[in-house]
Amino acid sequence: MRKLTKQNGTAIVVALFVTALVATIAVAMITRLHTDTRRTELLLNDIQANLNAEGEIDWAIEQLIQNWKFHATDKIVDAIPITSPVIAVDGTHLTAVITDEQAKLNLNNLTDPKYQSVFLRLLQTVSPDTSADQAKAILAAIIDWITPGVRNSTFDNTYTGLNPPYRAPHQMMTSISELHLVKGVTPKLFAKLAPYITALPELTQININTAEIPILMSLVSGMTTTQAKAIIAARKETPFVSVDRLAQFPGASSVEKSLLTILSQYFLTRTDVVMDDDQRMTIYTLMLRRPQQSTAVIKILWQSKGTL
Repeated sequence: MRKLTKQNGTAIVVALFVTALVATIAVAMITRLHTDTRRTELLLNDIQANLNAEGEIDWAIEQLIQNWKFHATDKIVDAIPITSPVIAVDGTHLTAVITDEQAKLNLNNLTDPKYQSVFLRLLQTVSPDTSADQAKAILAAIIDWITPGVRNSTFDNTYTGLNPPYRAPHQMMTSISELHLVKGVTPKLFAKLAPYITALPELTQININTAEIPILMSLVSGMTTTQAKAIIAARKETPFVSVDRLAQFPGASSVEKSLLTILSQYFLTRTDVVMDDDQRMTIYTLMLRRPQQSTAVIKILWQSKGTL
């Protein structure tokens, strides 16, 4: 039998090392290939989801046009929320929901003193543990945030001292998510306010036909939940054709009528796309409906994927 020499032993070690190296490289290549394949699959799914979502947005546009075109004077124009049928396309499920943004308080209205008191009441309605002084401080911070021409304010000094630092834009908010950055607004408080606030590109009135209980209670000091529910029950039977009708309801006789409208122009469509492999996409679309003779024109103001 031939004896194992030192050279033979070295050759075996080298061979084993090369084999291990080749195996390691092969595993790395297979893993990389799998990752690249999955990434490509996700990108293709994302493109397909966007294309499918466009169909739901077209549905929302047509729905808003038809609502205006064929509405009756004794019926509410838009029975909000409006939900599309669930559509299944090649393993993808789509749905869309239209909500009325003028059922909410527009944060960009807060440069107007009439809406400032509404905001203070709303804040303490949804967050009773917020004191009057805290509410006023938050209101002051929002007004500073959206007021043009303000520089080197005490609020700016606060924001630039944070990590990371930032500055107030001193212009209208484009999204309610900006409220996260305003001094005094905690995540808990934002979550409570979010369903009842919006950020629209102009001063807007609140739609008395679609506003929810906390908004109704914020229109005037002292309105109770029971009184707000009575307004909602009455408008389900017969929608408001004039804001003057509000004076008939207990607790609402002193509401400032200039705050209100019976028709809306701004709508938000949330489109959800769910794929069989549990890949999901949510697209938010803000739409403006402008009446034009017997019909209406819809303009898309912005779209956001995943968050407002």
